[in-house]
Amino acid sequence: MKAFRTPIAAVTNQVFLCGVGCINTENLKNKGISHVLNTAEELEDFKYPDLNLQVRHILMRDSPDQDLLKFLDICIDHINDVQQAGGHILVHCVAGVSRSASVCIAYLMKYKRMSLHKAYYHIFNKRPCIHPNFGFWRQLVQFEIDLTGESSVELLPFILGEVPDIMKRDAEYRIKMAWMPDLISMFSIHFIILFMQILSLYFLDNAE
Repeated sequence: MKAFRTPIAAVTNQVFLCGVGCINTENLKNKGISHVLNTAEELEDFKYPDLNLQVRHILMRDSPDQDLLKFLDICIDHINDVQQAGGHILVHCVAGVSRSASVCIAYLMKYKRMSLHKAYYHIFNKRPCIHPNFGFWRQLVQFEIDLTGESSVELLPFILGEVPDIMKRDAEYRIKMAWMPDLISMFSIHFIILFMQILSLYFLDNAE
């Protein structure tokens, strides 16, 4: 997976985001990382480089039905505490695409006063592979409403479920790529059956 090894992205001067594939001694030293926040349930026993890191595990599944809101304030308050103390914190999950990206987006919303729309694009421009699952998007929208009373991102009804307007083109592409081969195959089969029936009728008529 390309995102797995995509370089560490600087969300701010003290907050960083990546997937587990980038966690090594050289990368952590280069960014001056002092703290790590692991958000991946499946990486509970991950072994970090021996750099006297302060590691905190707030573990979640990358699933649309994961209760993200339950953990958001805990995660982003911890990030802010580290930042206020002068530390440099790395937030990661497995690929640095959904769980950790969602946490960093929420951090920017709460502590940098960014809208959800602006926070997403702020991180996307630094790490284009981010892709919070659609369940996380719904909860990020709710998080923004809880913070400000409104949301800068609209959820649109799709066959995939509710999709954020800024992900509309991506959702349309996914539907096209996932369903088009099946549709073409289905129509091809029906066309062949229809053609065979017409041929059968033609030869029956000629036989009579």
